[in-house]
Amino acid sequence: MTHTNSLPPKIPTNIVGFDRLADGGLPKGRAIVISGSAGSGKTIFGLEFLFRGVTELKEPGVFVTFEERRADLLMDVAGFGWSLDDLEKQGRIAFVDASRVAENQVEVGEYDFGALIARIRFAVDKVKAKRVVIDSIGSLFLRYKDYALVRREMFKLISILRELGVTTVITAERVNDSDGASRFGVEDFVADSVVFLYNSAVGRQRERQIEIVKLRGGSHQTGRYPFLISDDGIVVFPRQNEDFAKESPMSRISIGVDGIDAMTDGGIFRGSTTLLKGPSGTGRTVLGMSFLAEGVRRGERGVLFSFEEGRAQIFMDAKTIGMNFTAAEKRRLLQVVAWQPEEMPLEAYLKQMRHIVKDFQPRRVVIDSVTPLVNSVDQQRFRRFAVSLNSFLKARQITTLMNYTSAAVDGESAGTDSDLAVIADNIITMDFSEIAGQMERIILIAKSRASAHDKEVRRYTINSAGMCVIGATEKACLEPAAVIKRKKSRK
Repeated sequence: MTHTNSLPPKIPTNIVGFDRLADGGLPKGRAIVISGSAGSGKTIFGLEFLFRGVTELKEPGVFVTFEERRADLLMDVAGFGWSLDDLEKQGRIAFVDASRVAENQVEVGEYDFGALIARIRFAVDKVKAKRVVIDSIGSLFLRYKDYALVRREMFKLISILRELGVTTVITAERVNDSDGASRFGVEDFVADSVVFLYNSAVGRQRERQIEIVKLRGGSHQTGRYPFLISDDGIVVFPRQNEDFAKESPMSRISIGVDGIDAMTDGGIFRGSTTLLKGPSGTGRTVLGMSFLAEGVRRGERGVLFSFEEGRAQIFMDAKTIGMNFTAAEKRRLLQVVAWQPEEMPLEAYLKQMRHIVKDFQPRRVVIDSVTPLVNSVDQQRFRRFAVSLNSFLKARQITTLMNYTSAAVDGESAGTDSDLAVIADNIITMDFSEIAGQMERIILIAKSRASAHDKEVRRYTINSAGMCVIGATEKACLEPAAVIKRKKSRK
């Protein structure tokens, strides 16, 4: 006997990131339960599934609401720019508003759902729907005492929709995020596939996550992944490891300081990620600015993402060490983006950073610093952010400096306990040390992947001429003429 593959093909949802998580989308012609607690985004998921299908994939749809009224739904999605009322007028989408029926129905004996099923079938035939969303099935169980009847009638409806060849998304509510099933066990009698949405409190923030529990029709990424409800819909952040470039260039680029280039055997590799680690005041921001200024001198675009200083402060600091960031921005060789920590959820920063990088197409990126982000969320959530951002930048061969504020570090052990150290190709530690009775700045290349590097701890200076490593090259670290003149006048 010959066995054929009975797995259904998948259809894309076109919800950003979800199809990657689902390895192509949802199983075509089947029923999928989207289950989540209050505020997790179930209804928005359903509406976006319809909207993207109609507008981007030319697949008309029907939205059946047992909870919110049609007018309220249209108002809720207006902020996303989804003109569902226009699509309805064009005959590309249809609403079946069963919310009032559920509210006003007085149950006498066994209620026949035949009329409701007929309305839904009529709407599907009218717009030639390929997608149907039923929101929310839990409302029916709350209205009618006979749960067995509701299950039987819903099973009949799903069977009809499957015969019509439509893909159906059914939203259901879980009382708590920790629950392993929807409130009325919808998954047991309806769904080929189940997706859980979470809206959990983590520290001072709430984090939305998505998990594909079961997906008929092929593989999918397992585990929970963060998602964001942005101003244009849902954005899911699946694993990005496969985004790494297949080949890495072996060319080196200057970090902007001669001494550090010498310590790294001629500069850092293009497309690499470098972690600058050390306590406050060691000049990590100056090194990041030098890196960007070197790019400007070579005609390479750069972006500075700042989470600690405002734009005005950044431009003033750059000016004090001889860097004209204002002119660089006017020439579109530099873009400075300053955000307040915790201004947005962590995933919103990731989305914005991706958008800016795609639009500006820089060759160099500095993040100054990641410390406020580390402190604002739990370790696992930050790790996902860092890995996703790093792989995104590496896929575009962007050379990145990540600035991290730490306590005083101890030589080559620096960074080994940090998640950032794992993704970093290079680790440069900057610290203070007492030498000959005075406090000096010291620098060490603690890690340089696939490259020889200087193992010595060296002193460095920072003045209005910039940063200079003492003894790394034959070039002397000279002080600016104004400083020398001032010292002589004191004598």
